[in-house]
Amino acid sequence: MLPKQVSLRLRAIVGLAIVGALLADPATAGVIITVRNTDAATGQKRSQRTLLSGDLVRTEEGNKASIARADLGKIYELSSRGPSCVEYSASDLALLRQKAQDEKRRMLESAAASAPTPDAQACLSSMAAEKSSSSFRVSYRKLGSVEIVGKWKCERLAKDIEGIMASEVCVVPLSSLKLKRSDLAGLTEAGGVFGAAPSTWDQETLSLLENEQSIGYEAFPVKITVFDGSGHGRFLSQLGSVALAKIPAKAFQPPTGCTPATAPRSP
Repeated sequence: MLPKQVSLRLRAIVGLAIVGALLADPATAGVIITVRNTDAATGQKRSQRTLLSGDLVRTEEGNKASIARADLGKIYELSSRGPSCVEYSASDLALLRQKAQDEKRRMLESAAASAPTPDAQACLSSMAAEKSSSSFRVSYRKLGSVEIVGKWKCERLAKDIEGIMASEVCVVPLSSLKLKRSDLAGLTEAGGVFGAAPSTWDQETLSLLENEQSIGYEAFPVKITVFDGSGHGRFLSQLGSVALAKIPAKAFQPPTGCTPATAPRSP
């Protein structure tokens, strides 16, 4: 083959390699957490995945997914049943939380007026405290025992919200999972921008990290039992796996044509 022909062929091969690299979906270093959720009231079980990379968060459960983009100040709710996508801003979410809180308060006030119960009064007291402050007062206390959950030996903690035991969490040191706090930075960013992490599990993880000083170490949940007003387990989450992984960048890209949320305004 003549030298000129060799040069042309090499250029063609290099050109194809560059195009292929540009078309390939880049991957980013991150963490994938899988969880099994059970609703005690219905017996319904669902698997959940949380994908974290930097300040990006994607949560998948059932036929739905959410992408939290703290850098854009947006959360995108997606459905696998169709091309539907709803876009929420931080202010949209704040209004929706306030509306739900107001509605719950009205229901409890009505119930407490007709037949006062300790649970209703406790909830009202908790809401009153929340109304006068920017957040709930959350604390953890050690229950003095350990439990085996899957392959993990974890320490049992009671989580109190405004002095009321709301859940029980079994935890292990974050370092035992070969994770660093920076690996979960996306949850911290989401909490700061949107007021909460995307799911119950994600929010509990964030809460534990925020309470590191009182717990004594950076704790990570392997089992969460959320109680109802009667002290019975209403919602159970259990860790399936947690691993460092390469995650396709497109997992955090919101689709085009999302419909902006029209959060109802508070009266």
